[in-house]
Amino acid sequence: MSLTVKQEDFIRRKENAVVVERTIELTEKEIKELIKKQGLSSSVSEKENIERTIELKTSVLSGLIIIWSESLIKWLLYEHGAFETAQINNLLSRVNSGQWTGAITTAFWKAFSNQPYDPNNPTPKKRAVDSSSHISIKDKERFNQLYELIESKLDPSIIIRNKIQHGEWIHSYKKNEQTHITQYDNSISSIVQNENILTLRLRRKQFKEIYQIIYDLAVFKNSGNFKLNNNTTPFLFYFNQRYKQILANQKEIEGANYTLYKRNLIDSTKRGVNWRRKNELQ
Repeated sequence: MSLTVKQEDFIRRKENAVVVERTIELTEKEIKELIKKQGLSSSVSEKENIERTIELKTSVLSGLIIIWSESLIKWLLYEHGAFETAQINNLLSRVNSGQWTGAITTAFWKAFSNQPYDPNNPTPKKRAVDSSSHISIKDKERFNQLYELIESKLDPSIIIRNKIQHGEWIHSYKKNEQTHITQYDNSISSIVQNENILTLRLRRKQFKEIYQIIYDLAVFKNSGNFKLNNNTTPFLFYFNQRYKQILANQKEIEGANYTLYKRNLIDSTKRGVNWRRKNELQ
């Protein structure tokens, strides 16, 4: 049986997400190896050169994380039964975090509004969810928690990605909304330069959890088909667990100690080197 156009697009979108994630993993591995090499080096100049290389690789990694998140949400749009063609086209036309917030709003409306699909309004607005008399207060709270989380955590990451994509790796610029003049922005420059492998890895975990929540919403809409509990849906069953994990990841990001991370990685490497030397002498 031949595949439909949507099925073929699903396969292509999945391959895009997988290959970007593989590139992320390879880049993370390169950065870790550079940190280890830096810790074992006795040359000050070599340490400095390695540090500059780590900074460059980290900028690449930061950009890759957001590129991956974009390919991830596009893959989700084509999941079987998740979204109608008109919804997919509308969501694909959005920029920045709009695809994520649009996807969760559309999926939430489909799952909880008890309203049939309206081809004249394929992607309902956030206010439609908030004002609906068919959606419970508790479910609206869940929706708004996720919506605000996406806006507050994804948008800043996209700003960083945009700066990296436009070559502003060291000195970043921002347009003044009043004068419309593009000027150097020290704050954004500092944020771009302060990215590191530890916080980026935690942020990727956040994206995965948010993706899974939207997946649960969009793909499994009705109760009665969920093996773990026929009286509920995967979204409701896993929501608290997934949301707590997202918040836990955020606390880890805010309290991340990159210096300690590097030290532990270097110490572990040194112990391994010493262990091998001892065993070679025996």
